[in-house]
Amino acid sequence: MKKVNILGVYFEITSKCNAFCKYCYNDSSSQKIKNISFEKIEEIFYNLKKSNIKEVTISGGEPLLHSDFLKILECANKYDFNIILFTNGMLLNDFIIRKIIECNAKVQITLNGSNAKIHEKINNNKGSFKKIINALEIFDLYEYLDNVYFKTILQSDNFCDTENIILLAKKNNIKTVSFTFLTYSGREKFKINGSEYGDRIIYSERMKQLTKKYPDIKIDYSSVVSICKFCKDIDILKVYPKVDSSGNVFLCTLFENELSIGSCYEDKIMNILSVDKINRFCNNLKVSYNNFEKCKSCIYRERCKGGCCGIAHIKYNRLFDDGFCEIRIANFLEELKAKRVIMENQKYV
Repeated sequence: MKKVNILGVYFEITSKCNAFCKYCYNDSSSQKIKNISFEKIEEIFYNLKKSNIKEVTISGGEPLLHSDFLKILECANKYDFNIILFTNGMLLNDFIIRKIIECNAKVQITLNGSNAKIHEKINNNKGSFKKIINALEIFDLYEYLDNVYFKTILQSDNFCDTENIILLAKKNNIKTVSFTFLTYSGREKFKINGSEYGDRIIYSERMKQLTKKYPDIKIDYSSVVSICKFCKDIDILKVYPKVDSSGNVFLCTLFENELSIGSCYEDKIMNILSVDKINRFCNNLKVSYNNFEKCKSCIYRERCKGGCCGIAHIKYNRLFDDGFCEIRIANFLEELKAKRVIMENQKYV
């Protein structure tokens, strides 16, 4: 049985949003608006604190649109959590920013372009870029920019703008910029294609170049492909579960629908996140993988583990083979080649 380390819990407190980003993985505000009630969130926070969970992430939709957003923020602070706030930045004003600072929350602002033209083409909200710049000026006034960072969703509309986004971060004294790939869910689920999300390998190489060029900026970026941790043979499983705006609990932020392991409206959060229940989920996933026909005869199956279960489920309504087999195999072969070179060199030392 795996030991489980819950690093924190990610909350989508509302599905309501004031932007209409064409890539939105949640398809926020397109369907019936859902909110987790403050009373339920307070109950969950209490139980997380009792179980010594240290961190919560507050997201949406746009979390500031939740009618009890400030109460939720203050409640998280009352329980002394490390707080991370994900926001599009459009509703950040002096009053809200002072409340964020009082609660010592870290703030991730979604910025998808270095100028209004690119950013607003993606999030479909005129004036949103200026609102972010105004918010940064207020954070700067309160000397809080060390706790603010940018998040950029890489796509064809902004890939050529990545360096300018980093330069904008430098100009505004932002120390961290995080780049990630499009997710195959929400608004992108049925229309994403190669020309839309671009070539992951090219993106990754570009990020490596920029990391070397700007060592004073912390540049985080997604790996080209991933392997599901829930299928790995590891002693300690580190998880950051998600609670969505309906109260459903998932072990991964990419999981949705039937991959829920419970509902906060039907059971207590720590019962849902019990070691036994998480191990049962992992064991069931392993059994499913061992019976997955396409991977049975693959010589890389123990390394690959079928790729990312979340992406496979969203893209193809299956749990394995996320469509990136060739990239993963190429990576494995490169690793072997590098090891052989090291071994050859050691012969002559």
